[in-house]
Amino acid sequence: MSDKWQVGVLGLGHAGLPTAVGLAELGWPVIGTDCDAAKVEAINQGRSPFFEPELAELLRKHTASGRFQVTPEVGEAPTPSWFWRKGPSFGKWIGTACEKQWLSPSSWTVETAWDPTA
Repeated sequence: MSDKWQVGVLGLGHAGLPTAVGLAELGWPVIGTDCDAAKVEAINQGRSPFFEPELAELLRKHTASGRFQVTPEVGEAPTPSWFWRKGPSFGKWIGTACEKQWLSPSSWTVETAWDPTA
C-alpha cells in the first residue's frame, strides 16, 4: 500500500479493533484511537482486551511492525478532514448502549463519541 494512504479507526471495541487489525493485515497503515486508556495500553502492549479468534496474534504482529498504531487521545490522531485529504477512508466504530429500563438503544454513545470533551 502507498505511504500516502492511511486508515483511521475511532473506537477499538468488538467491531473497531478487528476491523483495524484486519486492514493492517491487508497492508494498510492504520491509526486507531479509543477513549478507554486501559484498553489502549493493552493494545499497545499487543494484548487484545477481548477474545476474537486470531486477533491476539495479528494484533501483536501489527503493533510490533508499526503498521497499527494506537493512541488514547483523539486529538493526537489525525482528524477526519486529515483522512479525507490523505487517505481513502475514515471509520468510527462505537458501541450501542441500551437504556436498561426500556431495553432500547440509547443515542448518548453516538452523541458523545464526536465530542472529545465528553
